[in-house]
Amino acid sequence: MKNTKNPQQISHCQNKIKQYSSLMTIPPELIAFAIRFIRVMMQLLYWAIMIDILLSWFAGSRTKFGLYLHQITQRLYAPFQWARLGGLGFAPIFALLVIQYGGLWLIRQLSAML
Repeated sequence: MKNTKNPQQISHCQNKIKQYSSLMTIPPELIAFAIRFIRVMMQLLYWAIMIDILLSWFAGSRTKFGLYLHQITQRLYAPFQWARLGGLGFAPIFALLVIQYGGLWLIRQLSAML
């Protein structure tokens, strides 16, 4: 024996699906906020890395600020510690590339949702 639903039940189910799917949309204001937040974080990380690079050239980087900044940026460099050529480390360059292009890709994906 077949268990079939009548057209009214199917229509009712389709209406419920439309109703709940409209509740699951992300408000454009939230997406715009996320885009702005990602841009700000990209800029903060960029400047943190650039300042850490500059401070690494000077002995004065042993200040509290220099040590704190170095602790933050070392976590960003960790996945790229393999990037060494002789005595030069290229981890900051790779970290900057990933932050910039990863952030731009994420912003592009979020912008497509608007």
